[in-house]
Amino acid sequence: MTMASAEEPDGDGNLLAKTQPRSPDTTSEVLPGGGTFTFEQAVEQIGFGRFHVFLMIVCGFGWFAEILELVVLAFVAPAIQSDLNLSSVEYGLLGSSSFIGMAIGAVFWGALSDRFGRFIGFTCTTAMTFVFSVASAFAPNYGVLLLFRILACVGVGGTLPVDYAHLVEFLPVKGRGRNMAIVDGIGVLPALFLGSLLAYFGTVDGTTNWRLILGVESVPAGIFTLIRFFIPESPRYLLNLNRREEATNVLRRVARMCGKEAPQGHLVGHATDLETRNPLARFREILSPEVRSTTWRIWLMAFCAQFASAGFVFAMPKLFESELGLPPKKVSLMILLGVVGVIPGLVIAFFAIEWSRKKSVSVFYLASAVGVALFAVATMAAGNVEFAVAASMVARGGMEGMFSILNTIRVEVYPTTNRITAMGTSQVFYNIGGAITTLIFGAMSGSRTLAAVCLSIYAGAYALSVLPALTLPAKSDYAGRAVLDRITQLVPINV
Repeated sequence: MTMASAEEPDGDGNLLAKTQPRSPDTTSEVLPGGGTFTFEQAVEQIGFGRFHVFLMIVCGFGWFAEILELVVLAFVAPAIQSDLNLSSVEYGLLGSSSFIGMAIGAVFWGALSDRFGRFIGFTCTTAMTFVFSVASAFAPNYGVLLLFRILACVGVGGTLPVDYAHLVEFLPVKGRGRNMAIVDGIGVLPALFLGSLLAYFGTVDGTTNWRLILGVESVPAGIFTLIRFFIPESPRYLLNLNRREEATNVLRRVARMCGKEAPQGHLVGHATDLETRNPLARFREILSPEVRSTTWRIWLMAFCAQFASAGFVFAMPKLFESELGLPPKKVSLMILLGVVGVIPGLVIAFFAIEWSRKKSVSVFYLASAVGVALFAVATMAAGNVEFAVAASMVARGGMEGMFSILNTIRVEVYPTTNRITAMGTSQVFYNIGGAITTLIFGAMSGSRTLAAVCLSIYAGAYALSVLPALTLPAKSDYAGRAVLDRITQLVPINV
């Protein structure tokens, strides 16, 4: 009988180390022929270097793809409605199709990547996005376009959970939250600016060439698909499969790229049942008593975040045009100016995330609510363009700061054995919120009063999320702590 070290929450919700008896496990025995080191020791010794910068840029594309999809669709949807003579319901369904595809992709790629490895999802998601985004530009009718948008977004839906899990399994503890916030900036800022520029230059004489915009939008996905083949499999995942030699080789490769010396000796750790556990077992684990209170809060926060954010982004071009009387080209310029608000939002998130994950995300939810409420006043009551742009800056800053911290929370709180499944599941609620909100706004946008009601609901959804965010268990805040490999590390291990 050996002794296993585990962690359990104390009365205040903090994790405490506790030693419990455990049955012998040959996968954790020290190998002969020299010293030993753990995965955490290796990651901390290597530190942060060129490999991590490269990986952060590549992973930033996951968020880039999702944001660009929302921004571009918001711009081209009115042109598609006019060109294909769509009804209000068909117009709303066009927006919802993206989120339907993303929800399917989040579950599918999450289960696949936890079972067969991060690399397969890491490369195939962007490839699928590229193929069907190109196909969308040549869709002959509404039905085919809808199908291609769903399939493209099945790829998009897998990028965020797979990419963030892959990244967090390589990063050292120090500055991990800030590095995750930087990844959000790498994805968000180029996507918002590129989406706005595509809409601006893709509009000629008041007509938006939506086919050209969708075609150009797909190019980054093709480029990043090729680049991703240079990123290795997650060594933490390999170690959980007891493929210690492969994990050691990956760590040595990372060390060489960072100009550091890899730890000497043998890598040790505990193998898990990753290869044999079915998806339902992984799903049941994220609803287990150890993390249940965290899970339902994250689901609610994710749903409200995307319900309000997607609705607001989808509504902005329409309201700038209908309420403020701006032509399409001027609308894209005003939205581009609003994107400037993202910069201070991400800068604040960069510093706040290491203070407290749950407190900082709560502040950003409130800022988003205030920004949307001000935008409603600016467009529906004051009719002032400058006021509307300033309000959109506040909303954008709050929104992107919120997402950067929420995404970090979602990927940190679950162990390696079900990290992507858990994030993919929360992504389903996230995308359900997006699908519902675009349908609702599409159906209600014809009425000025109902459009105002929609904006009020969006502001309320942001405000509602403050409660689950502030009441997240203390053990869910991983600022300054290593992420876990097994759910049993959260509670005493029974014999």
